[in-house]
Amino acid sequence: MSVNFPVRRNIRLWSTEMCYFLIDRMGHMWDAMYKHHKAQLKIISELKSFDISVAARETSEQHNERTVQLWQVVQEWHVQYSKFMASQKEYVGNLYSWIKLNVIPIDTNLKANSSQPVETTPPIKRLLHAWHDMLGKLPDEDARKAIHTFSEVVHIILVHQDEEIKLRQRIQDTRKEHERKSRQFEDWARKYMEKRAGIPPEAGNPDGTRADPLAERKAAMEKLENSLKELEEAYTKQCKVVREKSLSLLRTNLPELFRIVSEFSLQSAAMFKDLWSISNTNDQLDD
Repeated sequence: MSVNFPVRRNIRLWSTEMCYFLIDRMGHMWDAMYKHHKAQLKIISELKSFDISVAARETSEQHNERTVQLWQVVQEWHVQYSKFMASQKEYVGNLYSWIKLNVIPIDTNLKANSSQPVETTPPIKRLLHAWHDMLGKLPDEDARKAIHTFSEVVHIILVHQDEEIKLRQRIQDTRKEHERKSRQFEDWARKYMEKRAGIPPEAGNPDGTRADPLAERKAAMEKLENSLKELEEAYTKQCKVVREKSLSLLRTNLPELFRIVSEFSLQSAAMFKDLWSISNTNDQLDD
């Protein structure tokens, strides 16, 4: 027992110093995070005065790629945030259990008439207990939901953009088909009219029952032209929907997202400041 005591005391000192260092660094990290999120919230709040008339009328390929990139980043943010909070809680719980099993709480300030050391609660144990309680009070679920909700918002914007891009591609394909068939029709019509030039009308269709091939082909071309116009009208409407829907969703959800993560960062920074104060109090008690 006397051999193991110095070893366990060294382990206790090492785990305590490591924990204090981690608390100090985490406090600085969350304080910096709060300042960044607060600045982001200020910038995002100015989006409310953004004039939609100056926005691009069509979703460019680059714009769509950036939206995909944003969606992927927000998804990764959600995953990493969830892992971080779960790991922090697991770390505190595991370290608390390890300290409980391996660190012998001994009061070294023995009185002259005392034959046995008096067991006391180690400062590191009090610190970890406080850390665990404070973690349970943090609104981390609100922040997680806000990030997840914004990820879904960006995905909705992507869906609208994809519909716009698909319509644009259909228009391009239909326009090419129209140009190709127009050339074919013009060539055919010219040859047809040349062929019909020397034939009397009654000779070409004596009983009047045969349909006019020129009229049939003209009708087919008009149908294709109408389809192209309908696609162009639908595309114009979709472009407007994408711009208005995107701006509306961003105006509503971005400020809320950064308000929640700013508040969470502030509370996290405050938590680690409180833990740092507890650790300093523990040092004074040890002294």
